[in-house]
Amino acid sequence: MTIQFEYLSNKIKLFAFRLIFLLFILFIILMYHHAFPCQLCFNTIIEEPFKQIIPWIGKHIFQFSYEINVFPNSRVDTPYDYIKLLIIIFIAIIGSTIWIIYYPEQANNAKLNYWLFTTIRYYVALMMIHYGLLKVFELQFPYPDLITLSETYLSLIHISEPTRPY
Repeated sequence: MTIQFEYLSNKIKLFAFRLIFLLFILFIILMYHHAFPCQLCFNTIIEEPFKQIIPWIGKHIFQFSYEINVFPNSRVDTPYDYIKLLIIIFIAIIGSTIWIIYYPEQANNAKLNYWLFTTIRYYVALMMIHYGLLKVFELQFPYPDLITLSETYLSLIHISEPTRPY
């Protein structure tokens, strides 16, 4: 009984490791966060299928009443990015399931673990450097110019459609 439980426990741990591995690698590759310098070159190629798939998923599966904006945005809290993250999670689950079925043995997990942690370390370090450079050189929130300071507050708000009272 304990041998079967230990075998099942090892399979669950192996599946969880492979799921986390695929999840992080796909997140780093597919979600563009300005971390790697060469990522912008590949992002234009990678984004094209998502620009077709994500509006379809939003309209037919999630039944959004509005059209999803697929234009690049500096924010990451848009429906486009949420659906993209759900697609990454779905691909990671399917990929780790296929991986555990076709390669059930624990080959090279130490190497995968090393490369996973190394990739995450570089990703976090480059993200911190990017964030720090934005703050040091005031690229994220620059000082307003004199014309902006002389305008009224309502003219600075860009509302695409009128808001309804709640």
